[in-house]
Amino acid sequence: MILAKLTITKRRSALSNLPLSLYAAYNKTIERMRESQDQDDLGMKVLMWIYLAKRALKVIELQHALSVEDGAELLDPDNFPPKITLLHCCCGLVTVDNETSTVRLVHYTLQEYLHSYEKEYFPDGHSLIARTCLTYL
Repeated sequence: MILAKLTITKRRSALSNLPLSLYAAYNKTIERMRESQDQDDLGMKVLMWIYLAKRALKVIELQHALSVEDGAELLDPDNFPPKITLLHCCCGLVTVDNETSTVRLVHYTLQEYLHSYEKEYFPDGHSLIARTCLTYL
């Protein structure tokens, strides 16, 4: 991260090493998300739900989906990830439309990128979503 560099020289050096394409930038950001151990893969789960959803999800819908524990009989409201956490764990790849309270990818090119890497990033995405929905019901 550029702003994490403490001197102008180090920031210039970091600027000269930026990815040259959008796909490279997305790849680097997702690598950074995956390396973040304290997020419990939450960032990738958020991307999966937004990318694979058939329609735009509201923040509360995404919170419900992410709070479902496999095999649980009751929904635990204390397990809802806060909105700010959903945004931070995705390292800027996700945004919230404050007028509609919907969560979306930051740009349509990210949708295209995820489509190219769907099998790598979300190999069991559809079945995980189906299982989550059935557990929720």
